[in-house]
Amino acid sequence: MLEVAREAVEDAGVTGWRGSNTGVYMGCYGDDWTDMLFKESQPSGVHNMMGQYDFVIANRVSYEMDLRGPR
Repeated sequence: MLEVAREAVEDAGVTGWRGSNTGVYMGCYGDDWTDMLFKESQPSGVHNMMGQYDFVIANRVSYEMDLRGPR
């Protein structure tokens, strides 16, 4: 998703977006991967939340791209 977000900004010709008041809103469907991980005999522990749940995606993109969201 990080790659897609970066390509979207570049394709739009936007510059100076780091640190800007740009919001990130995303929709995601991909619970198949989560279902497979729950069947795993060795749970991944604390990394579950940051690595597989869809509610973290927009937050991760805004953090990595240094977007501050609308104020």
